[in-house]
Amino acid sequence: EMVKPKGTGIPQPGQKSDNPITQFQHMLKDVLNLDFQLDDVDYSKPNFVHADMDAETFAKRQQERGETFEMLMVKQLMKALSHGDDDAKKPEEQPNADKMIDGMIEMFTRPDMERQIKLVVAKQLDKIDNAAMGLDGPDGSVILTERNKVALKVLENTIADGKKKISIFYGAAHLPDMSTRLKDLGFTPVTVDWNTAWDLSIRPDEPSGAEKLLKELIHALEDDN
Repeated sequence: EMVKPKGTGIPQPGQKSDNPITQFQHMLKDVLNLDFQLDDVDYSKPNFVHADMDAETFAKRQQERGETFEMLMVKQLMKALSHGDDDAKKPEEQPNADKMIDGMIEMFTRPDMERQIKLVVAKQLDKIDNAAMGLDGPDGSVILTERNKVALKVLENTIADGKKKISIFYGAAHLPDMSTRLKDLGFTPVTVDWNTAWDLSIRPDEPSGAEKLLKELIHALEDDN
């Protein structure tokens, strides 16, 4: 899983990029106190096979659909905030637009902002089959379904090459659609393993997410000047 320009080599840890998606991901890493995938995974291992779109095809397909990564992320966050624990409430008790906006402002300005956002998203993980947490749609999306088609094509080629032990290294939102495609290829699910991914403990002795975000924005303005 890696959208990268044609002909480029293996990414190096800490490597800078002008790609807006990569910059957005770095911003999320800092704000949410997460690790960045490209910094922690050794992509130089000989058994790794690239099974994703190239950046040029990805950009072209997104332009054709009028789809952007940032738009999908904001859509998912708004979806999470609008539902959350409120699914079982009566219609008159559902949050209105003003309350949603107030809730977002409160969440983004709290000292434990990253923890609050993780909690909001975590509440949606049990609904991941529902249009891939809002990142997909009736006609699919470039960021999920179109990339899944590429990944499964690479899987078919890898199987044809005689490989027996194969892992598909992709994010959770890809899995509902990918699971359906794997079943169509004749595979049957056997077990599911869950591992702890997020630390939701409060870190009062470290800068808040809002503070980090403001610093990022200020430094970005300084670099532009």
